[in-house]
Amino acid sequence: ECVSARARIVINNQNGFYALRYFPSNRALCRRIHAVISNSPYNCTVSRIAYAMPASRVFYVPHWVLRGNFMISQQDEIRKQVGICYMPRKLPEIVSRVKSAVQTRFPEVPWIEIDRVPEVIVSERLRRYTMFFAAQHLEGCPLTALEAMACGCIVAGFPGTESFTHPYANSDNGYWAKDNDVHAATNCVINMIVESRFHPQRMQQLQENGLKTAQGYSRSAVTVALEKLVTGLTSGSVPSANSYTKENRSRSYSPEERWICLDYLYALRKMYHYGRLNGIAGRSAKILERILRWGRPQQ
Repeated sequence: ECVSARARIVINNQNGFYALRYFPSNRALCRRIHAVISNSPYNCTVSRIAYAMPASRVFYVPHWVLRGNFMISQQDEIRKQVGICYMPRKLPEIVSRVKSAVQTRFPEVPWIEIDRVPEVIVSERLRRYTMFFAAQHLEGCPLTALEAMACGCIVAGFPGTESFTHPYANSDNGYWAKDNDVHAATNCVINMIVESRFHPQRMQQLQENGLKTAQGYSRSAVTVALEKLVTGLTSGSVPSANSYTKENRSRSYSPEERWICLDYLYALRKMYHYGRLNGIAGRSAKILERILRWGRPQQ
């Protein structure tokens, strides 16, 4: 139906992992897609690969995190108490193991759930307690850690984007471990607790950096991005889907989309993993796989 539709199709890609796994196998449909909206730089890269988009038709629009109860101006309303907020429903087995290991060493530090409660209670708990454990997994642009930063929490845990360049997690604003690595995540939380007791200046710097990071997800940032989106779609500078030629496929660079080679290669790897890598690249990968497996005993 989409192939024959006369209307211009715009894809809102909020998760690059899903885009790579479920992108249209019918390339004619990709030619019907006029533009893509994505919520993080790595998602922009993924969108260009999965939907065969030129850079001029991929628009970065960040999430609006600093809103209502998550406004930075409310940080001084509640004095911080020592405690770790977390979401037990995300990666429950891994979270349970990390929590158990940390509690064995620091039984006096409480863990506070923020699952299945109204948003106003979530923000209240994040503003009240000092730390947050991020159990993020296969995320487009992880929001829980950003909300915690906006509420003045120090964050430790998983970035949630595997080998893709993370939208905001770095050593300056939190304690980050390799995704799903229980041992590394446990050490991150322990280091966070220890430094909160003996290096208050370090914690204050992390908190300030977290707040600065969250400012990139304000209403003004979203407004600017939406204005660029509207201008791009209405100015006539964006090539139409029907005029998709080799000239339009040339890669260009923009501040919104950081074209990173490793992200591109990792996206191809994920496409191969999902059985979506077609064409010469797909055939070459299959031949290479057969060569590497040749001579091995059958399982």
